[in-house]
Amino acid sequence: MDDLAGILTLLGLVVLAVPVLLIVALVKIGGEAVDALLDALYYGTVRARMQAAAALAWLKDERALAALTEALRDPDPQVRVQAAFALGWIGDKEAVEPLLDTLYDEVAEVRMQAAAALGWIGDPCAIEGLIELVHDEDDWVTYSAVEALTNVDDVRAIAPLMLVSRGAVFRVREAARSVL
Repeated sequence: MDDLAGILTLLGLVVLAVPVLLIVALVKIGGEAVDALLDALYYGTVRARMQAAAALAWLKDERALAALTEALRDPDPQVRVQAAFALGWIGDKEAVEPLLDTLYDEVAEVRMQAAAALGWIGDPCAIEGLIELVHDEDDWVTYSAVEALTNVDDVRAIAPLMLVSRGAVFRVREAARSVL
């Protein structure tokens, strides 16, 4: 348990990403790490909450789903981004509805990550929300929605993809054309 406390202390010190060695250590610890990471996600500093969400993604433990879903409403947008990433990486279809709600976040980076997460999950229930996001004012959000639509196997995606394949933004246009 002393090792776990030391590892969790590191979570507050890491600035941008959870280092691979830290993730490996947490995965080896297993269940005990999940409990401690959930505590960090609920009660930690912004940085600790971000890192806890990212680490929980790699552990893929079902106990994290409810906490990560709550973290989609965290006051800090970077925590919301990491929570959306984690839910998408875990890939559980229970995350689809909360991620769909996150498509309306006021922060573009959060919307972008929510769209990517929905694409990774690949549930056709996400198609309507992703189609709406194709018309987002932020080009990167639109790009993320287009990429996500390419992973959701549904014919309803064809018309919006055809529309943006003729658009002005090169990366969006090319992403749409790659699947048509």
